[in-house]
Amino acid sequence: MNLYDLTEEKESEKNYFENLSKTLDAFSTDLSENQGLKIETVNRHVRRLGFFAEIYLYHRGVNLEEIHADYIIDFLGDYYIRKVLDSKQSDIAPYLTSFKKFAKFAYENGYLSKEDFDEIKMVCKQKEFFLHRFDTYFSSSDLEEWHFNNDLYQYLEEIEDEYSLTGDEKLNIDPNFVQLLMEKNFEAPIAVFAFSAFLEKIQSEANVKLTSTRQHITRNFWKELDQLLNLQLFSKPTLNQEDIGLYHYFYLLGEHLKLYRITGNKLIPTKLLPHYQALSHEEKFVLMMDGLWNQLSWHEIQPSHTGGRIEITQARRSNLADVLSQFPVGEKISLKEDRLGISLINQTFTGGFIGSADHFFLYILPIIEYFGLFNLDYQLKEGKYESYYEIASIEMNPFGHFTCNHLKKMGNTLPENAPSNSISDLFIQMGANQPIVKPEKIGRNDPCPCGSGKKYKRCCM
Repeated sequence: MNLYDLTEEKESEKNYFENLSKTLDAFSTDLSENQGLKIETVNRHVRRLGFFAEIYLYHRGVNLEEIHADYIIDFLGDYYIRKVLDSKQSDIAPYLTSFKKFAKFAYENGYLSKEDFDEIKMVCKQKEFFLHRFDTYFSSSDLEEWHFNNDLYQYLEEIEDEYSLTGDEKLNIDPNFVQLLMEKNFEAPIAVFAFSAFLEKIQSEANVKLTSTRQHITRNFWKELDQLLNLQLFSKPTLNQEDIGLYHYFYLLGEHLKLYRITGNKLIPTKLLPHYQALSHEEKFVLMMDGLWNQLSWHEIQPSHTGGRIEITQARRSNLADVLSQFPVGEKISLKEDRLGISLINQTFTGGFIGSADHFFLYILPIIEYFGLFNLDYQLKEGKYESYYEIASIEMNPFGHFTCNHLKKMGNTLPENAPSNSISDLFIQMGANQPIVKPEKIGRNDPCPCGSGKKYKRCCM
């Protein structure tokens, strides 16, 4: 490169950054004067756009006001992840907000066409895609393939296919369990009706708003649902979604079954939702129970601020079901005084903050009660720093006896999203062969303990 070329390059660089400075100043003025944003917020938006222009657009010879959707996709879906040392997933949402605000400014000042502006707005709603790019980068074994898979539109097509049923395809439901329920003159429990009401409310509102931080459904939605169902679970006006176990489970289950998807800060119903609503009560019960027992991580169901290692308890849940199936029908079994109650406690990991009671008793068992298997009695416990209710006894009913006999046959395989580490794995291995206290064996031709009047081999065996 000769001296003339070097001088020309420096002049070009000077002009670029002078123009960038003028553009950012005008953008800053628009945010503060026209949109009324605080100076700290304005500065954060300006810093992001400046960084984007300086380290990415400049080397492509593109001015900031020439921003296009493809540049955003390439920057956030590839460049930012690979080449920015301190990049993190939590940066995605703020960057998308800044891009959206600048695109609005550029459109209103004649830099962008309406078509380009609309495309940028669409891209800025796809936070899940960019989070997906982060996740797959760190798990990919072929970074070259990862690089060439930065295609938002292909991703959206695949998502659309994933959330649709075609031909004879059906939701994954255990037909044997369904058939057994149909033979039991099954009556749908509260959980089935409440979950359907939850989904119906989502359908009627079309785009349900989510909180910006955790992307949970807003408090007002849950208050309205609680009033509709008359469950009175909203005991305090300040409760959030994850503070109410049944409702938080509904949210996680609906997402797991792909009955809706999260786009931006909105929850959008999918084509699978009406398919679910058209199922029989028996089929809904099986899907919901399987979701709670086998598919969802109990660690996610409990509140995020909660410690403990509930995954250890989940990894021996067939033992829990086995003990519960031994509870005599119609008799209150004390958890701390009765042999079976103590045996149930012994099957749980005792790392919770309430003495010997594991988080299974705090967060999972109260949800299962809404499936109509048993009644729970609570007692108030006065602690040094707080008061709380813990389960004092469990009264099993015939349907619960039947269901627990079915659950114990399902095994202990943890769901894919369950947390795993060396300490949890060690405790899981230690508990794998833990003995279960069994009562006197029931003969095949003895009356079934569920009280049906049938022989055990013909009923709950």
